[in-house]
Amino acid sequence: MNPRAHHRVHHLVLSGNGAARLAIAVTLLALVVAALAPAAAVAKKRPLWDIPLVWKPTDEIGDLGTVDLTGLSNVKIRVVPFTDDRENPEEIGKNVEDADEGVIRKVTTRDEVGPWIAHQFAWAIDQFGIDTTKEGGTVVLRGEVKRFFVTESHTYDSDVGVKVTLETPGGKVLWTGIANGAATRFGRSYKADNYYEVLSDAVLQAAFKLLQDDSFHDALVEHGQ
Repeated sequence: MNPRAHHRVHHLVLSGNGAARLAIAVTLLALVVAALAPAAAVAKKRPLWDIPLVWKPTDEIGDLGTVDLTGLSNVKIRVVPFTDDRENPEEIGKNVEDADEGVIRKVTTRDEVGPWIAHQFAWAIDQFGIDTTKEGGTVVLRGEVKRFFVTESHTYDSDVGVKVTLETPGGKVLWTGIANGAATRFGRSYKADNYYEVLSDAVLQAAFKLLQDDSFHDALVEHGQ
């Protein structure tokens, strides 16, 4: 074989091997990038830590229904700050969309949940037509927060539970029970506004269910004369 021809063939073989190696390297790089993409996306999500509590209900008072106001014209409810009986009071939610990959994103607040819920209960009670007051009152409403949490998977699902105690101004217990509320929403992943909305709707629903309870209504009437 002509030495020059032999050199050309050898050069082509080397070029072919180089191209194959380059193709393999590009493929491996693409696989690595694809594998890291979910982790990079997670890292870009701003952690919802120490966020404030924001009242942002999507439900309208009028859409929930009516409350029986019979015999309640002289009732004045003093709502005192609720206590928080949850094990981790700063935790208010979690995103578990990537739990199968070992990624769970927490949602925490820097605010006190108990007083915040009490404030919203007082507002809702007023909106439903029953007077509230910051001092005195014909009855006193206390609460212990048992549940206040959102689990986000494909939807945002909130769960709120408050043990409510109705007392005379002197401390005699008139009624006790659990006010429960829940809400579900679709929304963009791991967004504070979506957590605010389902928590607010659940708190509003809990207050509404409390006022619809016949035995609670009777206790208000009996001590509101």
